[in-house]
Amino acid sequence: MKKVFSIAITAVALCAVAQDGLIPVAGAYGRGVAKAADNRVGEFKFEGVKLKKRDGTFVYRGPLEFTQVRNANGPMVKISSRNARIVGVNEHVAEIGYPAVMVLPPLTAGGQPRRIEGRAEVRVVDKRAANATTGDKDVFGIHFTKEGTEINFNFVGEVQRGDVAVRVAHP
Repeated sequence: MKKVFSIAITAVALCAVAQDGLIPVAGAYGRGVAKAADNRVGEFKFEGVKLKKRDGTFVYRGPLEFTQVRNANGPMVKISSRNARIVGVNEHVAEIGYPAVMVLPPLTAGGQPRRIEGRAEVRVVDKRAANATTGDKDVFGIHFTKEGTEINFNFVGEVQRGDVAVRVAHP
């Protein structure tokens, strides 16, 4: 997966330079299943890429999909976004901010799911190669809030299946 991500970054760089002068600076990508310490399970798929424009400013791209699987330890929760708004990378850690929507189960039987617009922050730690079976596991975390309310959702877990890749471009 990490090799694919590196190849993808290179391909994006070549296409971007040819099309609109965007150069990848840093990014993170992940897809898989994580398990929290309280046994909640979350499925995730995300990407966050920081691109440098010709004028020296930055743009950010990448979608987010997260679903906390319903089980005895928590309800089904879905968080999604079409595009990252900020990407920060330091060594093997990435933090990505998204405008996002959280969908919660209805409050009553037969009711409509609750849709809440807010902000999601994803923090991932890339601890091992995609094909490694030993060593510390990658970590996926997500925090959702809605400004001006008490809405606050947190999930942090070790990646059980899948991978997280964090990369910084070196000129």
